[in-house]
Amino acid sequence: MNNIYVAYALWFFLGWLGAHRLYLGKFITGFLMMGLFFMGTMLQVVLVGYVFLLIWGIWWIADVFLTGKYVDENILKEGLKRDLKNQDIANDLKRLYELYEKGEISKAEFEARKEILFR
Repeated sequence: MNNIYVAYALWFFLGWLGAHRLYLGKFITGFLMMGLFFMGTMLQVVLVGYVFLLIWGIWWIADVFLTGKYVDENILKEGLKRDLKNQDIANDLKRLYELYEKGEISKAEFEARKEILFR
């Protein structure tokens, strides 16, 4: 689960590497941001690098506003995944109980399979 304080610390201290984006699961844009910074740094000698660094700087500043949004989206996704997992477990338990009620599995087998479900 993402932490907003960690995300903003990465943005502030390692933003030039795109570390905050990598932390938030935005791997492609994280590596693009890193590449843009290094490309700009290497090409400063021919003055074209300043264009790359300007684009990178605007992007880095825009991430002040986007980082919180991405953290919220990731927290929401994690909650939905957890709900789906719990829903699957509930459905499996219901089917298992129905098998037990019909007499198709014994009480011991029901308990053993139930333990497996909750691991």
